Amino acid sequence: MIRKAIKQGPATLMISLPPVWLKRNNIQKGDNLYLTDDNTALILQAEPQAENKEISIAINTREDYCPRLLTMPYLQGYNEITVLFKDPAVLNEIQHEIKYLLGFEIIKSTSNSCVIKNISQSIETEFENILNRLSNVLIFLGNETYSYIKKGDYATIGILKSCETESNKLSLLCRRMLNTKSIRTEKNTYSVYSMVTLMEAIADEFRFIIEYVAEKKPILHAKTLSFFEDINTMLKTFNQLYTKFDTPTFVKFRAERQEIEKKRFKQFEKLSKEDMYVAHKLYNIMELIHHATYF
Repeated sequence: MIRKAIKQGPATLMISLPPVWLKRNNIQKGDNLYLTDDNTALILQAEPQAENKEISIAINTREDYCPRLLTMPYLQGYNEITVLFKDPAVLNEIQHEIKYLLGFEIIKSTSNSCVIKNISQSIETEFENILNRLSNVLIFLGNETYSYIKKGDYATIGILKSCETESNKLSLLCRRMLNTKSIRTEKNTYSVYSMVTLMEAIADEFRFIIEYVAEKKPILHAKTLSFFEDINTMLKTFNQLYTKFDTPTFVKFRAERQEIEKKRFKQFEKLSKEDMYVAHKLYNIMELIHHATYF
């Protein structure tokens, strides 16, 4: 996007602002806009830049530790978290957890404290790219899980669990961005937040399938494999609907779900318990996809 500078007075230049951006951010005549001088770049924002939020928490022992003690400040938009502890084992737990907090690293540690800081704030402007990455991870996870099961390759299917870890990281980052308003979407922010949360739950259901088949090593019925393919198709359609909503596609998407719900799911009751377990998890995924379409 290019704008020409127009001379206004002896020392002032002006440019016009894109109407799409003005409409998206509901900018009206007389509203304040916020400029940040970054050498060769001039950053224009509809809202003032968020302050550098800091928080200090105490986790005395390893038994007191809970991952959400770090996840919640991350989601709430804090950029620096100081953790005080008496048990050095707490630091090991923290090091394990921050791999889920994209952009955050331990920048300082002592025998009884550590400082975790956001060192990559620029990534928090790439919401649509991060969300697209999350959607693609889910599609990949579904396709690869199906492929491993169809081939009966249960010895190495566990490697796909790393995709579930990746989805957790991406989902947390998306929700953090929505909470801190570091981005704006054309869709309702609360709806998108719920959608992203449900997408993480979809990855969890795939993980449950992976762990189960890795242990049981079942030979699944053709009907179960066919259902798996249908669910993967629904995931792709869901991604298409978010990217560009299309009413006929959505009507077909809904009809397919209703058909499965009313008729097809009963067929699994006559199959093995392994088929029933996997079909149940796939059904859960279908329902999560359905609820995620309220964007």
